[in-house]
Amino acid sequence: MQVPSFLKLVNDSLVYNEDNKEFQFFVDEVYFNDNSKEPIATIVGEYVSMFGICNWCIVDSKGKRSEFKNFCFPTVFLCKPNSIEKIKGFKINDNMEPSDYRILHFKKGDEVVSQTRVPMLIDNAELFYKLYIITGKMPNTIPYDKIWEIIIENMELTGNSYGMMAQLFGVISAELARDPKNVKRPFRLTNMNDMNAYRNISVKMLPNYISPYTALISENFDESVMSAIMLSDKDDKDIPQSPLEKVITM
Repeated sequence: MQVPSFLKLVNDSLVYNEDNKEFQFFVDEVYFNDNSKEPIATIVGEYVSMFGICNWCIVDSKGKRSEFKNFCFPTVFLCKPNSIEKIKGFKINDNMEPSDYRILHFKKGDEVVSQTRVPMLIDNAELFYKLYIITGKMPNTIPYDKIWEIIIENMELTGNSYGMMAQLFGVISAELARDPKNVKRPFRLTNMNDMNAYRNISVKMLPNYISPYTALISENFDESVMSAIMLSDKDDKDIPQSPLEKVITM
């Protein structure tokens, strides 16, 4: 991998190397609010251990941020920020919902990636599923038609393989990526002129947009009852039907 000009490789670390500017990671707060045994991100002394999918920018001496870019290193790594700041209700771009973030600040000499040689652990594949599928918090700055590449890269970094065709990963993206103006509609049914103009949702929310019955049998009961009522408040011909309805009513 080519090292950007603002980073310097020192032994096995990538160190920020610009004067009078600052490198910043924008890490969604949901990464840190994960209370499971293997959290998506956690603070370990002076270091932050996190899954490497987030946004970054460079801030000049006047406080002006550059355009947000993707940081795509889909495995767990360590970094050593100079400081950490919490902000609420920030929008990375117009297609993303406002969210709470922790900004990791790096000044010259700080370790943006403390160790480029990361261990190959299958647990890191589970963390990717949690981030992308369960939380729906993978940033849409990653183009829709490139998501499948990250899925494969994540498995390669664990030293394993899915052993199946890459096209099947498109099925996941096709359901989780929604129209930001109407999340009931998959992004694939839009004109798709802008591959970043989508919104990821959690797989737990999908039943709410399929059919009343599918919503009712999903795990988020309170939200599902509301969704089932809203879906049912339509003409019969406009109510979406899942295969389950067809099986039950045959």
